Amino acid sequence: MSFIRTIGSTVISLPIHACFTASPEEVEKSRFSPRLLQILRKNLGMTQKELATLAGVSIGAVQLWEKGKFRPKEDKMAVFVGLRKLGSSGVRKLLEDKAQNR
Repeated sequence: MSFIRTIGSTVISLPIHACFTASPEEVEKSRFSPRLLQILRKNLGMTQKELATLAGVSIGAVQLWEKGKFRPKEDKMAVFVGLRKLGSSGVRKLLEDKAQNR
């Protein structure tokens, strides 16, 4: 599975996971709160189930993160930072690709 990305006039095909992850430095700089996670999810037009699918966790984990009961591990934080960089149209494309490849 790959994601087509245009950089300037160059079109490249990247593995899906490379498109929505972030470096450890980006994760370190990012802020996290349950409210910010919920706002991010809603701004990207995602349901909890869709976020869980892209993060590779259960819906229950997303619910617990949004309630502030648990904090996501660093690898999941990298996914959130990457999704934020990708934007809502990129997230839609990821979800469509994932649905087609089931």
